Parts: sequence; C-alpha cells; structure tokens
Amino acid sequence: MDSKIKFCSGYGEKHSPKYSKHPEEFLRITQDDIIKMAEDPPDVPKEDALWFIPSTLPSRVSVEQREHGNRYFLTFDKDKNPEIGFDEFFNRAKGVIPGALIAYTTKGATDKNHKARAIVPLPEPVSGEMGVILQTIFNNRMEADGVIPDRRMEVPNQICYLPNKGEYYQSLVDYFVEPFDPLTEWDEDIAKIQEQIEAKKEADKAQHATSMLKAAQLVASGTYNVMEAYKQSVSIPQALEHYGYKRVGKKY
Repeated sequence: MDSKIKFCSGYGEKHSPKYSKHPEEFLRITQDDIIKMAEDPPDVPKEDALWFIPSTLPSRVSVEQREHGNRYFLTFDKDKNPEIGFDEFFNRAKGVIPGALIAYTTKGATDKNHKARAIVPLPEPVSGEMGVILQTIFNNRMEADGVIPDRRMEVPNQICYLPNKGEYYQSLVDYFVEPFDPLTEWDEDIAKIQEQIEAKKEADKAQHATSMLKAAQLVASGTYNVMEAYKQSVSIPQALEHYGYKRVGKKY
C-alpha cells in the first residue's frame, strides 16, 4: 500500500463538515501515521481522540461510503470478553488474519479488561459494498474463535478510534509481512453472503410490492388518504430496509 494514501479522519465523535456546531473539514491520515500512533500513542480525552474511516472518500454518510467509497482496511473492536487478555486477542486475530496486522488496547482498557482494536490492511482496496461483506466475515470468524465483535464495524461509515493511551496500554505491530488476501481466502464465505444479500433483496421487493398494492387498495376504497394508507401497509422496519438502511442490533 502506498504510505502516502490519506484516509478520512477527524477528532471526536461529532467532527463533521455537516455538524452545525463543529463545521470542520475532515482531516487526512496515512498508514504510517497509524503505525506511529500505535507505537507512541497520544493521551487525550476520548471526545478529542483521533478516528478514521478506512476509506479515501471524505464522508461520514453510510450510503455514500457504501456506493462511492472504498475500503483499505478491516477493523475489529473488542469491548467484551474481559477474560481474553491482549496477547491472547492478538494471537486469535492472527489465527484469523495470518498477515499484516496492528493491534492496540483502547482508551477504556484496564489491567483487568483489555479492551482492544485491530486494524488489518488489505492488499488492494475494495468497494464499499465488498468492504461490508469482508468486515462481516472477519467478525464472524473472530466470533467463531470466541471473541465477541462490535457489529457496528460492519457499517460503511463507522469510525474507528485510533491508538490513545489510557490507564492501561499495549500494542503489537506486525506490519512487515504480506497483507492477508480475503478475496481469495474467503471466496466461499463471500459467495454465500452475496447469495443471501440477493435473496433478501428479492424477498424485500416482493414484500414491498405486496404492501404497496394493499396501500393502493385502501386509497381506492376511500378508507384512507395516501399517507395513512402507506402507514397502515408498510412497517417502519420494512420502509427503512427498502430505502437502504442496514440493521445492526436494535438500530438502523
């Protein structure tokens, strides 16, 4: 990867050109910057901490990252499993990703709960949509190995906080080996998820068509106006998913 490539980044959760109180342009950070931070992290409050989105597209909008962005890294966030120490977390991540990897504990880590993150470079950037698929597989495989993932990392615009020294800090950088190639190694998992996505799209289309027919019939009968008929016929989850929202846990 070209060490001069710059990725979307900012300080604090609300950093965005579209946020009225903080109309700041996105900063740009490089791969080398991330490695240096892992080895010599800053020590700042989380609200001032540096994050990045592993894409060169300067946007925090999910649909923009999915359709027009790219992905140069996979990320993993371990907030649970306090019984898994940092070294064990790193070893398990290396079992799933036998290639280049950066791992570090988070600002909230303690000597009894090694909360940690991992950043994995891809040999070549992939589309935003493929990035979501690869991120999902990474999380699935880590979970199968006993490490519970934060599934929010599967959202295209999810920010990943970079190294920031707290009460307890450790890092391991294994960056001088070849990057792992998930497009080749995970081809069967990719095909399976793509089939599931297409099947769900077709099912959602059919369900939406049925709901819209019901709404049209309610309007034709004079029982409801257009808006009332839509509300009666289409559930909120169905509407959100039809217009591209992705459910992660209880949130869209």
